[in-house]
Amino acid sequence: MYLSLIIILFITSKSDFVPLFNGKNLDGWELENGKALFNLEDGVIIGTYTSGTLNTFQCTRESYSDFIFAFEAHLGEETN
Repeated sequence: MYLSLIIILFITSKSDFVPLFNGKNLDGWELENGKALFNLEDGVIIGTYTSGTLNTFQCTRESYSDFIFAFEAHLGEETN
C-alpha cells in the first residue's frame, strides 16, 4: 500500500514565495519517527506505508514559520 503525496510548501520572504521541495530530490529533508521509506517518482514524493511501525514523517531539516502547506493524497483501497 502506498501513500502518494504531492507537497508544495512555501515560506514568505518579503513578498516572494520560496518552494521547499525542488521536485528533483529530497535534499534538505529527513525522516522522523518510523522506518517507512519516501521516494520520488516523476517529481512527486511517494511515502510507503509500513505495517506495524510508528508513523513516519518526511520533515525539512530547517524550521520555518509563516508558510502555506498544500498537498494531495491517495490513500489506496484498503485504507480507512
